[in-house]
Amino acid sequence: MAIYRIDMKRQLGFTLIELMTGLAVAGVLLSLAVPSFNNLIMDNRRSARLNDLVAHLNIARSEAIRRSKPVMLCTSTFAANPPQCDGGANWENGFMSWVDLDRSGAANPSNLNEILRTYQEAPVPNFSIRSANIANQIVFDTRARPDDPGTFTVCDQRGAGSARAVLLRPTGRAGSSQWDEGGSALVLACPP
Repeated sequence: MAIYRIDMKRQLGFTLIELMTGLAVAGVLLSLAVPSFNNLIMDNRRSARLNDLVAHLNIARSEAIRRSKPVMLCTSTFAANPPQCDGGANWENGFMSWVDLDRSGAANPSNLNEILRTYQEAPVPNFSIRSANIANQIVFDTRARPDDPGTFTVCDQRGAGSARAVLLRPTGRAGSSQWDEGGSALVLACPP
């Protein structure tokens, strides 16, 4: 009969206590990292939508100069096909820009108006793009000046403390800022 000897010095691996301690440390580190990661995701989502709005405003402005025709940007829910302006104040639902070739002021493709770009994003709960002083449509004249300069407020579920602003200046330039035209800090309000 053969006797097998187990050499304890050659055993490799972890004990159950070492594994449980490692899992506990990993759990604590993960619980600290997840809230920061959620804030990072919300910051990126807000920045992406803010940048999309600025890009659409700047493209509408440049197309008005290039074509020497009025270019309009309006809110749209894209319920109709082809898309139409909806007259709402909720810019987060989507918007579109078009060249007003017939100068009717209505985005109606049957009147040969050319739709330049549309923007529609999947709805995000507690997310808004609103303006207290810009209506549901902006018209850039042939010299790229908007008929309705003002401020858009981009908010998420964190409220006014993390809100950002998009300024549409009387010259037609659009950009994100924390300061108004006079150099004062902007006070932003988010819808409830």
